[in-house]
Amino acid sequence: MMDRPMPKPAELSKRLRLALDRAAIRRGAPVQFPEVRAFLTGQGLHISRARWAYFLAGSDIQTNDRALLAALSDLLDVPSDYFYTDDIPENLADDVDQVVAMRAAKVHDYAARALGGLAPEALDAIAEVLRDIERERGRGRGRGQDL
Repeated sequence: MMDRPMPKPAELSKRLRLALDRAAIRRGAPVQFPEVRAFLTGQGLHISRARWAYFLAGSDIQTNDRALLAALSDLLDVPSDYFYTDDIPENLADDVDQVVAMRAAKVHDYAARALGGLAPEALDAIAEVLRDIERERGRGRGRGQDL
C-alpha cells in the first residue's frame, strides 16, 4: 500500500461513510465516535472529534496517516486496501445493496416526518424516484462506486 497514493478527502469520506453504514447494518447499531476513539487509542493512535468530523465531511484536509486508515479498516472489517482502491471489493459488493436500501429508508423516514401531510402513496413515489436515481448512477460506474 505504500506505493498507492493517499485517498483524496472526498473519496475518503465516501468510502468511510460506506464502511460505517455497512458496519451499522452488520451489527445492528451505528459505530459512534467514542467507539472509534477507544479502538484507535488501543492501537496507539489518536483522533480528535474535529478530525473525525473532517473525515466524514470530506473537507479539504488531506491525511497522510496510513496507520490510522489501516486501523479504521480493522475496526470496520474492510480489506486493508479499501481506502486506496477505486472499486468496491467483490466481497463487499453484496452489502452495497443493503446500504442503499438503508439510506433510502432513512430518506423515506425523513420525508415522512418533514412532509407529514403527504399521503403514503406520495411518499412511496418519492422513494421510487430515489431508487431510480441510484440505479441510473450505478449503470455508468462500477457497482457502488458513487455511494
